[in-house]
Formats: sequence, structure tokens, C-alpha cells
Amino acid sequence: MNTKKIIIGGVVIVLVSVGIYYFAGSQGAPPAYGTSGIVVQTPYGLQVASEIAEFDKIRKISLNFALFDDKLFQALHSAGSSASSTMARGRANPFVPF
Repeated sequence: MNTKKIIIGGVVIVLVSVGIYYFAGSQGAPPAYGTSGIVVQTPYGLQVASEIAEFDKIRKISLNFALFDDKLFQALHSAGSSASSTMARGRANPFVPF
């Protein structure tokens, strides 16, 4: 009796999982979120479609790294290493009592 309930429960879980996959998982995204050119004619759908178009523009950006090979760029040096402070240095351990 107990094993029969376990088998029936397992079959039900498998059927529910297959049903969820078939009806929800295999259909893909709604047209408003896809890049297929089909847009749902709602204000939210149009807004999402325009934002996706902006992200597609960003995705197409390519960077040119030839600047790093330029001799003028390679001749640059850091100005921070030669800078010095005119302020007097404080105590070595500021938590030691006077």
C-alpha cells in the first residue's frame, strides 16, 4: 500500500513536470521581449521593445585597442610618483597614550 502511493506520487510529479515544460517552457518569450520585430501594442510592450533596441545598439559597439600600441601613449608616465606632500607626518601609532 505504501509503495503504491509512492509510485502514484512519482507518476503525478513526472506528468506535472512534463506539462509545465510543454505548456510554459517550450513556447519561449512573449513577442514584446523578443527581437523578432513583433511588438505587443501596449505601452509596456512598446517601452520594453524600445529598451531592447537600445541594448542591441550597445551590444554592437566595438573597441579599438590600437591606441595602446601608439608610441606617444607608451611614452606617458605617471605623475603621481614624483608628487610629495608638504604636510608634517603624524605619530607612528596614533592610539598610544601621550
